[in-house]
Amino acid sequence: PLSADLSAVYREFGITLCEGYGLSEAGPVVSVNSPDAPRDGSVGQPLPGQEVRIEGGDPGEVLVRGANVTPGYLNRPDLTAAVITDGWLRTGDRGYLDGDGFLYITGHSDRIILTGAGKNVYAEEIEAYYGGLPHAAELGVVGIRSDRTQGEEIHGALVLCNDDGGEQAAGHRTAVRERLNLLARGLPTYARIQHLHFLGQPLPRDQEGTLDRTALGAELELRVVRDSEGEPGGSPLDRFLCVQAGRIAGLSRIEVAAHFDVPIDTLLDSLMTVEFRACLQEKLQIPVPAIDRGRQSLRDLADGMESLLEVQLGQEDPEAGQERPGQFWNRLLAGE
Repeated sequence: PLSADLSAVYREFGITLCEGYGLSEAGPVVSVNSPDAPRDGSVGQPLPGQEVRIEGGDPGEVLVRGANVTPGYLNRPDLTAAVITDGWLRTGDRGYLDGDGFLYITGHSDRIILTGAGKNVYAEEIEAYYGGLPHAAELGVVGIRSDRTQGEEIHGALVLCNDDGGEQAAGHRTAVRERLNLLARGLPTYARIQHLHFLGQPLPRDQEGTLDRTALGAELELRVVRDSEGEPGGSPLDRFLCVQAGRIAGLSRIEVAAHFDVPIDTLLDSLMTVEFRACLQEKLQIPVPAIDRGRQSLRDLADGMESLLEVQLGQEDPEAGQERPGQFWNRLLAGE
């Protein structure tokens, strides 16, 4: 919700803001503040004909019921059963109701990943989609906050059936990554597992055997911090391509380097690829042919350009002059 300080600034200018709350599955407005008596920090009272209740604590998960709630997801009875029970929609958001029936949103459930693109991704749905990975004993999916995207990135934690740390396990990890990259093509970019971690111990679970996403997220955050201290190798051109692709995709240079030999569409969607190609042409001052992201890898691009750019990139900082995410499109629309 909007901060009380920012609301006060708007009021000083004579502007009354009426915060509300809703989601696509609920048609889409659930509650809203009245212009006559808005309450700072709240998203208002439920609209007529809607019910809101809190489950699992105070604050707890926000549940909504009413004629505005969808009857289910098209051709997805499994997802419908997981999200809607007796007409009550499990929003995945956490909050509480005060004594006057005003709703306050305090966060969202750890089973929902809120991406930097503003998309809600259900962790269970991603786990089910990737459920056929070879040699996998367990797979858990969580969202971890990213400073690059200002949202959560999707991290997967996988436990192999037999991980002795030897050559067989290394082969199994390669097979998992190959299958993961293949499956990723069937998902929009924002819904793909962007970081895959192999764990040598079972996933954390609570007393009922349910995956403890809070504990798993904390463990993976530590791994992210440790991994960020490393640097991928490769030629100056390889590092340059990793930096530019990572900046556009919202991924670390290390994560892009791990996908250097697989099709680019596992990293970049169509618009990202347009920006990536334009970035290469602008920074390298050479014509870059159209990129077939379903067939070409970053390795293929590097092989095609290396002889031309060996001198230019030899001493150059690959991160110098980086644009912020979205700045390319702002310049394009401004006619620059």
